[in-house]
Amino acid sequence: DVGKQVKTILTQIKGLTVGIIAGTGINEGKRLDVKACEKITRFAKVCDSFNISIVSLVDCEGFVPSVEEEKNGLAVAGAKMVYSLSEANVPKVAIIAGVAYGAAYVALASKEASFDVVYAWPTAKISISEPGKIVKNLHKEEIAASENPREAEQLLIENYLQEEATSFRAAESGYIDDVIKPAETLAKVYSALDMLQSKRILKYPKKHGST
Repeated sequence: DVGKQVKTILTQIKGLTVGIIAGTGINEGKRLDVKACEKITRFAKVCDSFNISIVSLVDCEGFVPSVEEEKNGLAVAGAKMVYSLSEANVPKVAIIAGVAYGAAYVALASKEASFDVVYAWPTAKISISEPGKIVKNLHKEEIAASENPREAEQLLIENYLQEEATSFRAAESGYIDDVIKPAETLAKVYSALDMLQSKRILKYPKKHGST
């Protein structure tokens, strides 16, 4: 049951071996803890060692906001997870099926940090920071001046999710490559992985990483 927020699976898609990282969505808030980060790190290293393509199926709001998790080394575990995924030279495809917020988006679905191709379902919600934090920063005065600040904040968050955090807006901004129907997922993933089999990485002269 270690790292139960995510499942790591080795399987085949039309004869092509792939490693799948999938959020189960069973924990409160769909967030990653230390064990989940360590699980993804180990799996990414295994896939990279044996030249196995990685597919990330994302439905995650970020990291668990817990003092206990911080004491257990959540920041370090999260950094190692991002590093291991970024360092992996194998073809990597991400599918945002639910939500991808903040650090979870960066680590598990971003083109900038790691993934070669990123798709999202039409119902997906994508934000480079947690929606609540963005709304508080942008509408601090408006929230404070309202008769019911909590209700006003929640309404602004809902509006942000409906208007700014959509998969279509993410595609317009270049954060993802395309919005696809759920039924198209398998075909799109295989097509992308097949195209990426000739992927080559230009390595800079260094002995190794530092994590």
